[in-house]
Amino acid sequence: MFRKLPDCKIKYVIQYSKTKHKIPNIIAPRDYSEFIFRDILLNRNNQKALLADKYRVRAIVEEKGYKNLLSKVYGTWVNAYDIDFDSLPEKFVLKCNHSCAMNIICTDKSKLDKKHVIETLNQWIKTKHPVYFESHYRKIKPLIYCEEYIDGNLNGLPIDYKFHCVYGKPLFVLCCYNRDSEFNASLKTYDLNWHRLPYLNAGVEDVHFDILKPKNLDKMIEYASALSKGFAHMRIDFYNVGNRVIFGEYTLTPQGGWLNYFTQETLDMIGDRIKSGGNGKK
Repeated sequence: MFRKLPDCKIKYVIQYSKTKHKIPNIIAPRDYSEFIFRDILLNRNNQKALLADKYRVRAIVEEKGYKNLLSKVYGTWVNAYDIDFDSLPEKFVLKCNHSCAMNIICTDKSKLDKKHVIETLNQWIKTKHPVYFESHYRKIKPLIYCEEYIDGNLNGLPIDYKFHCVYGKPLFVLCCYNRDSEFNASLKTYDLNWHRLPYLNAGVEDVHFDILKPKNLDKMIEYASALSKGFAHMRIDFYNVGNRVIFGEYTLTPQGGWLNYFTQETLDMIGDRIKSGGNGKK
């Protein structure tokens, strides 16, 4: 089977084996990381590429009856020269839909370097998803879109509540906060009752800092359950700003399957839940 794989997939197998210090089991995955690895290696996500499309996935969320979770969109373009900046509000976010970290956050339109923004967006829209083994992103038709700016509730940017779900059951929340310009972030994990969990490797989190329980936690759990139903494993992301819960994205392959911020015990636990059809101990 490996002889039939393209070079990029063979490279992925080698990298995975060196990083994880074990040969991945794709016939009978043992942990969460291996389940994601198997899906990537066997192109299982290609048929679900629409879920990874950061703009077109909105139609799926709306079809499921959750239009109320969607942020405002001010326009879509295939060429950034067509953007009418005068029609946009003072604060907004410009994004590309086909990859990650392709975001331009504008908090003051009068200070925006429009020429640089146009050049950057037009470069991004021609750029393929840089993670070569996540082939489903390359099934997405690139698009530029502009959505509303979401005021943050911690250091200027909103906390990203990432629900890891198995067969429609949210298991826990990975919180991402303190994002920088390179979209690196601090991490914390909580259970569904907002008790901190020891799911992160040593040195990953600030153990002396706690994130307050979000006001709409119960609603986010409900939405995560509904939106992840029908998938063996899925990560659903939300923002909670004031009284609003805002849908972030579906993530089919968190961190490309490496998940090096989670302990091995955490990866094993999630793998056991997937193997048991969503049942078992957390």
